[in-house]
Amino acid sequence: MAEHRAGVVGGQEHRDGGHLLGAHDASDGVVLGDLVVQGLVDVAFLWLPADTSGLHTAVVATEERMVARSASPPLAARPALTLADLRDEPILWNLGPASMAAYTHPELIWRPVTDLDPLRIAVAWPRTSVNPLVPACVRAVRALATEG
Repeated sequence: MAEHRAGVVGGQEHRDGGHLLGAHDASDGVVLGDLVVQGLVDVAFLWLPADTSGLHTAVVATEERMVARSASPPLAARPALTLADLRDEPILWNLGPASMAAYTHPELIWRPVTDLDPLRIAVAWPRTSVNPLVPACVRAVRALATEG
């Protein structure tokens, strides 16, 4: 998701007509969709499925699902895994998006899980918004998504 955000705001904050457009990461269990509905955030990237009540969404990317596990054999040598392969294996990280594979450790490997649907990444914005930058931001995200 970071590459979509960076393409829209370029890692900078921009002022347009007195409105501030900035990129912020959410952590600590913050549900971005809730922040959009509450009017605290105007536009957000969400992994679907998610609660999108009160939001417009547009899928802008997909990511294959990955699993992090021990780098020890026997599964470490396989380029991809299935849920059946993982049934009796300790999973070190949840079945997350491919972008999570950037988090590395010498005793950890990431492998795609081929029998899971990819995660869909959507841009989300409120059904009603007073910020005039929202439509332009959504158009920019959608345009960048079609370029890639």
